[in-house]
Amino acid sequence: MIDKRRELFGKVKYSCSEGNIRSGEVQCYVGNFADKQKAGADRFDFGTLSSNYSRKISSLLLLFSLLTLSTVSRRDYLIKTFNVSNQNISVVSKENAVKDIESIDSLVGHMIEAKPEITEKQSQIRKAIESTKENTPMGRFVRAYLWDNVISMTEKKYKIPKGLLAGLAMQESYGNPLKTNNRNDGGAGMFMFQPGTARKELRLKVYGNSNATGRDRTYGKKLAEIIAEHKRDYKTLSKIDERLDVQKSTDAAARYLLILVRKWGLTRGIKSNSENKRTKAWDKAISAYNRGRPARFPRETTHVKKVRDYQAFYNAMKTAIENNPNFFDDLTDANPEFIRVNEKGMHIYRQRALKNTDIIDIAKNFNQWNKEIGRPYQTVKASNVVNKRRKPIKKVKYNNQKVYISAMPSAGF
Repeated sequence: MIDKRRELFGKVKYSCSEGNIRSGEVQCYVGNFADKQKAGADRFDFGTLSSNYSRKISSLLLLFSLLTLSTVSRRDYLIKTFNVSNQNISVVSKENAVKDIESIDSLVGHMIEAKPEITEKQSQIRKAIESTKENTPMGRFVRAYLWDNVISMTEKKYKIPKGLLAGLAMQESYGNPLKTNNRNDGGAGMFMFQPGTARKELRLKVYGNSNATGRDRTYGKKLAEIIAEHKRDYKTLSKIDERLDVQKSTDAAARYLLILVRKWGLTRGIKSNSENKRTKAWDKAISAYNRGRPARFPRETTHVKKVRDYQAFYNAMKTAIENNPNFFDDLTDANPEFIRVNEKGMHIYRQRALKNTDIIDIAKNFNQWNKEIGRPYQTVKASNVVNKRRKPIKKVKYNNQKVYISAMPSAGF
């Protein structure tokens, strides 16, 4: 099969996503065909990579509906997921039959372009971005959700819990791929990588010469100037610094979490049959992502709490979108504001109310909003509305008083 492919296309270059897989899946990419018109067929199969292999690597899944050869261009990549059992993919590059495979260390650049499709939904999301502030929970959500196709695909690829990368992006950058650290310490991108970490550990192309893994404010200020100079143009800036490229930085964030999992001995934890043990292991990885090493009690740290809260909120809002195609219509920060997830798994919302407003009316208004966005929560009762001291109240005592509503996610969330 490989010889036939070479005859038709010239050199065939494969790029595989991971270097050592004991069991599971690995994605490989193919691109830049020399003579795609000679194939005489609309489709082809990867088949077996090497007849010398005792274990057959069979093709499982071809993304993007098996692109036809007539439509492949220099910027297109065909992606294949191989089922691998007890094989080291880097060894494949040494096999004579497939010697054109690129080395594992040079594969990071072979990614799908992460530009969102211009669809009606994307247009609605962009309008929602304009009507929400980036530092509010809803503002963070809509900015991260703009890139949901990339985030969801990456979570599945690396078997990361649903919504965890989204929650991390919401905490680190408000979901903004061109975000730089507020203190200009050198961190940048959706996942706020420092230049040294991105370049040395994750093999990303990084602007400038800084290799700092901590603060480098001189470099940070220069990077902010470059972004402003290019008028925050995503297409241009994502090529200058790959931390600003959504596809590549999201893939890097997933790989970095798994690096931290291995570094701090959490592999057994994330593979445990116990949900509690898996949760604690991922909490430690999130903590190490922020501070270099896991905190003794990660869930008590602000960073881990926020990431987990945003993860839960992101998943709840995705459920609402699935149930309601008009979710983004008239979406503003005036809606109830998500605050956190409590110890019982209930989502806490904050809302300001006018003097003498009955608590029953507040509950009804929340339920109406819940219905309009797609019912991500169960029906709220008046007893779910409390003051800031968590004590039940019957009426609002003064104008703009803050009341807190606890809502349980719907079944199946």
